[in-house]
Amino acid sequence: MAALPYFDDMICRLGLFTFLMMAYFSASAQLEQSIKDTLAKYPGVYAVAFKDLQTGTELLINAQETFHAASTMKVPVMIEVFKQAAAGRFALSDSVMVKNEFKSIVDSSVYHLNPEDDSQEELYQQVGKRKTLSALMYEMIIMSSNLATNLIIEMVDAKNVTQTMRTLGAAHI
Repeated sequence: MAALPYFDDMICRLGLFTFLMMAYFSASAQLEQSIKDTLAKYPGVYAVAFKDLQTGTELLINAQETFHAASTMKVPVMIEVFKQAAAGRFALSDSVMVKNEFKSIVDSSVYHLNPEDDSQEELYQQVGKRKTLSALMYEMIIMSSNLATNLIIEMVDAKNVTQTMRTLGAAHI
């Protein structure tokens, strides 16, 4: 009979744990449904990835959906810039020659970007001049400049961007 108080305590703790887990999963399910309801109001296919860095809790919606890279690849490029800068390969204050001639990473053919197809046309007026790497990153991330992106990718190498993303667990980039 002496074991009953411990048994009661264990049952009480198990009940509390079960209640907390149900509340947590209910809140997670409600959050997920709220996000899905919001996204359903707009045309398109979306994916959402959220991770609470304190608890490690993740919310993934359409995690295996494949998207065309477009501007989503600019963040991995920026990560690679910071990685290489931290390794001492260059400083963010280093200057880069602005040009509009690139070799394709697919077939090595030479190509030029059309300013009219870019969200940031002003950088094209800087061809032949130097801009700091940090200014180009601003143009890439904030202004969504494809020209700045190509200049930076050429500097850090697309293969390095891909490898860093693999190292970080992004297997499908």
